[in-house]
Formats: sequence, C-alpha cells, structure tokens
Amino acid sequence: MFIRKVAAVILINPEGKILIMKRSPEKKVHPNLWGLPSGGVEIDEELEKTAIRETFEETGKAISNIRRGPTLSVKVPGGVHEINYFLAQSNSPEVNLDKEHTEYKWVIPAEALNYKFGIPQAHVKKVMEKFGLLQI
Repeated sequence: MFIRKVAAVILINPEGKILIMKRSPEKKVHPNLWGLPSGGVEIDEELEKTAIRETFEETGKAISNIRRGPTLSVKVPGGVHEINYFLAQSNSPEVNLDKEHTEYKWVIPAEALNYKFGIPQAHVKKVMEKFGLLQI
C-alpha cells in the first residue's frame, strides 16, 4: 500500500464562489466525479508549491493569498492519498481546463455539497467549515 501526498486548493473568485471541476472519464481515480484543483507532491517539493503548480497546470490560473488548511486521508485503489488543503484567491473567472477535466463550475460553497466528489462529502464539508466558507 502506498501513501501519496497531495495538495488540493479551494479556489475563490471575487464573487465568493469556489471552483469545482469534473474529472475525465479516462482517469483511474475518481472518473466523472467532481473535485478541486489538486495533484501529487513531486520529490523535494513543498506543499504550497504543489498547490500553486497544480492549480496552474489544471486551470491556467495563478493564485494568491494562499492559506494552509487541514490534512485529511482518503483511500484510493492500492493506497491512501494524504490530502493537504489550501484556500486561495483567483482574480478572474476564466479557466483553461487541462485534459484531466471535462468541465468546471464556479459555485457558492454550500452548493458544492450537492455535487458528487471523489472524496467523501464529509471531507468537503469539513474543509469548507475549517476555512469558514459554510455557516455552521
């Protein structure tokens, strides 16, 4: 069993909406499910750098005001993803999706809970609560 460190970003636009993206049906992990900009940490890479790099690779967007959040683990085929969450801002709604995703939406945080994510809904809710994005 492997453990893979992952950085995931809750990206907020000026309207207070967050970016969610639908994974390609060809993906081995969580095909056709919604998620956040995220990806694995490369050798000797700091978590925040991974968050910045993966967000740019998957969306074409630079991010600012990055804040570290909780770390939660998720079982995947053959192992575990240790997901390190970040909150960041984007200054525009334009997104240039990579080939790993088929569509994206900017949604109010509470609305995101209505989408089927690859990670447990309880994790999505917990992370958004930790960042103060949901009224508890």
